[in-house]
Amino acid sequence: MPLLWLILIVLVLAMVGFAMGRARALASAGGNSRNLHSLPNFYGWNVALSVMTPAFGVLALWLLVQPVWIYSQISSELSESAISQGSSRDLVMSDVRRIAEGLKRLEIPFVIAEPAEGPDEAALADLRERIRSVGVAIGSNIRPEAYAAAQTYRRASFSASAMMLLAVLVVAV
Repeated sequence: MPLLWLILIVLVLAMVGFAMGRARALASAGGNSRNLHSLPNFYGWNVALSVMTPAFGVLALWLLVQPVWIYSQISSELSESAISQGSSRDLVMSDVRRIAEGLKRLEIPFVIAEPAEGPDEAALADLRERIRSVGVAIGSNIRPEAYAAAQTYRRASFSASAMMLLAVLVVAV
């Protein structure tokens, strides 16, 4: 689910909370707003802010922590042999992110389990050209280790995004 939809869902929940908070305050005063300590809208805003503030706080924190967590998980799985001479772990991870983005743009489905030997060089060369055709810059040939890491990166990103959606909605409700 796109992030914009999640934000809109939280805002709709806040609007519903506003209406319910205002209505409950008026009901507790017997329908006469003069019997309330504050204006009815203040009670509504109190509920709306009680929905939005924690939900957007969790969302912001999640969006800050998720990329760092996924990077550390995938980076730790890369072996030293995956890092070529004259390269660094950060450059390999940059390639992994670009490959994952290219696979996403190509709408290639998730791979649950690769064959033990993985894709061959010809398939990876073809994949590189297909990824370049959708506007993702891949400088060097795709190595099997980077491809496997990109698949893991996609699965981890998808899982973390689903957990974020659930966490934000639970906190909002």
